[in-house]
Amino acid sequence: MANFLGKLTGKEEENDSLFPSLSYKERLIGFFASFAIGSILQFYSFGYTMEEAEAKNQKFAFLYSIGNLLYLLG
Repeated sequence: MANFLGKLTGKEEENDSLFPSLSYKERLIGFFASFAIGSILQFYSFGYTMEEAEAKNQKFAFLYSIGNLLYLLG
């Protein structure tokens, strides 16, 4: 966004992102991949909510947490 605004105002800014060598397309692919994997893990974790065994609850918590982290990384 800063690059876009820099082009509009005529002031180019330095790329201070975490991965400056990635193109816009590569960033979008990474975002959608992270979002899709996070979604799959979260929906998969809901299969463990009906189970009453303690191990199943731990699997739910683990998968749900990893899914949320991937959402945040995207």
